[in-house]
Parts: sequence; C-alpha cells; structure tokens
Amino acid sequence: MKTGLNIVPACNIPKNSPMLEAATEKKLMWKLVSLGYTKPKSERSSFS
Repeated sequence: MKTGLNIVPACNIPKNSPMLEAATEKKLMWKLVSLGYTKPKSERSSFS
C-alpha cells in the first residue's frame, strides 16, 4: 500500500500470534482508508 507518507505503527502484539497480527494489519489498513490516506484496491486505477 502506498500512502506517500512514512507510517510507523507501534503496538504490543505477543510473539507467535499470526491471527492477531493479521487482524491488526487489516484494522490498520481500514483506518488508513477511512482517514483518506489511501484508496481501497477496488477504487485505484490499474495504470497508476
């Protein structure tokens, strides 16, 4: 995902928790889209 900004998330996720990590990444992506930092894949042009 390209936002044009450097984004450095920090959180305390326990080691060996891939499901929790995946859910956190999904929530972060949703939040970036809702704040207008990027567009969902369905709205992006295939030529960008």
